[in-house]
Amino acid sequence: MWRILAGCWALMVLANVVVAQESSTAVDEREWGNVRGRLVYAGLLSDPALRAYQTDLPVFERLTHKQSAQGVQARVIDRIPNEKLLIDKESRGVKNAIVFVKRTPAKIHPRYTDEPPKPVLLVAHDRRFLPRIFTLRVGQTLKMVSKDKHDIANFNMRSFEYRNFNVSVRKDEAYRWTPAHPPRRVVPFVIQSNVQQLSVAFCVVTDHPYATVTAEDGSYELEGLPVGKHQLMLWHEVTGYVNNGVRITVKPDQTTDVDVQAIPVERLRD
Repeated sequence: MWRILAGCWALMVLANVVVAQESSTAVDEREWGNVRGRLVYAGLLSDPALRAYQTDLPVFERLTHKQSAQGVQARVIDRIPNEKLLIDKESRGVKNAIVFVKRTPAKIHPRYTDEPPKPVLLVAHDRRFLPRIFTLRVGQTLKMVSKDKHDIANFNMRSFEYRNFNVSVRKDEAYRWTPAHPPRRVVPFVIQSNVQQLSVAFCVVTDHPYATVTAEDGSYELEGLPVGKHQLMLWHEVTGYVNNGVRITVKPDQTTDVDVQAIPVERLRD
C-alpha cells in the first residue's frame, strides 16, 4: 500500500513539474506581431522598357578553345523563359523580390528557435537554377543538386561576405554549404554556372528568420516579429534595392499592413 501511495505521489510531483515548465515557456503573443505588404510595378505594361524582359533568352552551344580561336560563331540550340522580371498582368505585382528586416531584432520568436531550420534546396534543372531567388539563415544549409539531363552542374558562388566556392556536382549528387557566421552587411550575392550561362540564382543570408521572397502577385508576409519599430529592405535583381527602406511599427498580436511599394518604369531604363 505504501509503495502504491509513494508511486502516486511521485507521479503528481512529476506532473506539476511538467505543467510548471510548460507555463514558464508559454509564448505571450502580445509580444509579437506580423507584417504584410506588396511590391508592384508602377508603369504601363506596354512600355518599351519591359521588352528586354519579355523575350525568351537564347542558349548558345559551347565552343572548344580551338573553335573560339578560329572565330567560329556559336549556334543557338535552345531558348528558355526570361525570369529576370516577372510582373503579374492583373495585379502588377512583382515576383521574386527579397524582403528582409535590416537589423537583427533583440529577440526571436520561439517558433523559429525551437528547431533548426530545414535545408534549402537549389536544383540545377533544364539549364536553370530553381529557385532563382531564395533566403538563407546563418546555420541553415544550402543543398545544391543536379537534376539536369546534361549530367554535371556547376555552382559558382561569389560573395564579399563569405568564402567563395566553385564546384561541379554530378546528377543526383549534392554539395552542401552552410554560412557559419553573420554577414557584416546583408547584401544579396549570386550563384552562377560556368557551364550553363543562364543558370543563375540570388540569395541573401541573415542571422534572423525575418526574410522572404515576394509571391506572384508581389505580396509578402513576415510573421512573429517582436513588437516595436523595424526597417524593411526590398531588393530585386533588376533594380537592386527598391528604396532606402521602409520603417514599420509592429503592433501586439496584430498584422500590420505596409504601404504598397512600387518600382517606377524609370528604374528599368537605367
